[in-house]
Amino acid sequence: MATRQSPEEIVATRQVSAGAVLEGRADLRFYHYRHLAVLSDGTVEPERLARLIAAVEHLDAYGWELVTLSPSTDARRLIAILRRRSLG
Repeated sequence: MATRQSPEEIVATRQVSAGAVLEGRADLRFYHYRHLAVLSDGTVEPERLARLIAAVEHLDAYGWELVTLSPSTDARRLIAILRRRSLG
């Protein structure tokens, strides 16, 4: 099993892997920023997109909404930028 992404690591990098979200290895309770990057982690293109979208849908239930989806600069990963919905 992959290592857990600590809250401190997520806050410092402002990013989390899709796998960490889907496998319950990411704790976002202490993440105080409004925007978050979710990085794909699959090895095959359809798998990368499917896991990333599944992570986005999972986080939607916790008040996060998708802003944009794009390839990384080296095109090996996909990145979803999410924004925390306002409670007001």
